Amino acid sequence: FHITTSMEKLKGILKNGFSPRYCPEYTLDPSDRKAASKGHHRHHPKRAVHMVCFCDLPLSLIRKHLVEYGHFGIGLRKSWGLENGVAPVIYTHAKAQTRSPILSLSAEAAKPGDRGSKWRLLAAYTKRFSGPSWRKGRVHRNVKFYDEREWRYVPTARKGVPTFLDWQDYSNTSKRKKLHGQLAKENALRIS
Repeated sequence: FHITTSMEKLKGILKNGFSPRYCPEYTLDPSDRKAASKGHHRHHPKRAVHMVCFCDLPLSLIRKHLVEYGHFGIGLRKSWGLENGVAPVIYTHAKAQTRSPILSLSAEAAKPGDRGSKWRLLAAYTKRFSGPSWRKGRVHRNVKFYDEREWRYVPTARKGVPTFLDWQDYSNTSKRKKLHGQLAKENALRIS
């Protein structure tokens, strides 16, 4: 399922497909953990990743998701997602054996140029098991992300369209709008 906030957005998806958008979220990076712990809107995530989010929830568990993300949605067969490169995120937590390798992955992803590009794509599919969330311009505490059973579509980076935007570039509305336009044109997931 993909959940959205309005009928207009839903109609846009039916007409033009799912367009990746930059979404800010706290990563596993220590600087993000420190910012999130302060719990103030000035302590935003350090970056945003372009993606389309889906949840793999049975309808009996979707009510909480609708409250958080909107009351309009579209459901698709999992085979459609698999055919279009949609994949589940990799969740980790402080005591997980995966935590250290994922932190190393984030460091590799931060390296400039092509060397870090494959690591950036993989880092875009990682998420905390639980913790603070940045939604609607504020910090929400104690969100159990694992309950969302999130799947993502993150297109591979292209020249001029980075996988991650730092906060300064994300805050530049005209730059973000231009990048969203490119993503919609070149990377929309169409549905019939």
